[in-house]
Amino acid sequence: MFEHGAWYTGAISAVEYIKSEKKGTPGLQITVEVSDRGAITGVWWLTGSLVNNPDDKAASKVPQYEAAQIRCKQFGCNQEGLVHPETWLLHIQKTLIGQQASVMAEVNNYGDTSAQVICKPKAGGGGGGFARASATASPFAARPANSDPFAIGGDDPPF
Repeated sequence: MFEHGAWYTGAISAVEYIKSEKKGTPGLQITVEVSDRGAITGVWWLTGSLVNNPDDKAASKVPQYEAAQIRCKQFGCNQEGLVHPETWLLHIQKTLIGQQASVMAEVNNYGDTSAQVICKPKAGGGGGGFARASATASPFAARPANSDPFAIGGDDPPF
């Protein structure tokens, strides 16, 4: 099971062009296989509605179709392949399928799961904003193992 708001990494296994049943809104439905959780699917909508720019941490707004184009380019698609009228979808499928992707799970009140965000994993893997560091000295060597850093010594009255 996926947990709401949690990030997972997996391989993109499918990219399909879809239209919503109610309004006919176009989108790219992307399925990501997470090895220990199963498949999770999300959609990059292709409308003019404004969303946060995936390339801009200041959260400027761009149309959804432009955000999808930016995401495709982050995965390695090129502009020429994206605009070709007959092969644009095949270009996206060939470029994205098999690549690693990070997904944020969204679980609604009924237990239905979808990918709220699908993006290229951060450089260095793992995510979480941390990088592997080399341990040159033990952080525990500065004091004895049974030392309590919050203990009040006998020479130091509490008031």
